[in-house]
Amino acid sequence: MSQRRKEASDYVDTQLIKSAWLASKDNFSKSLGLTCRNEYHSYQTWWFRRFHLTNYINGMRGETFNMHPPNEEFTKHRAELAGILISE
Repeated sequence: MSQRRKEASDYVDTQLIKSAWLASKDNFSKSLGLTCRNEYHSYQTWWFRRFHLTNYINGMRGETFNMHPPNEEFTKHRAELAGILISE
């Protein structure tokens, strides 16, 4: 543990950390003008949208598709997308 962290640990408790986190979260949502969680689009959401749109365009042009990075999270999202496409 660093010296500064040791010095600050006497003045910081879990309640202080939680209230700071909630204040930060409230400030963030107010600065973006969000009224509910569904209005927030994370970087991850935009990444997936761009990825699938690029693949759609490549498919329309007859080009090869981009593959998901080898990651458990991407496999899950690919399965969800496949489920949506099959149900339509």
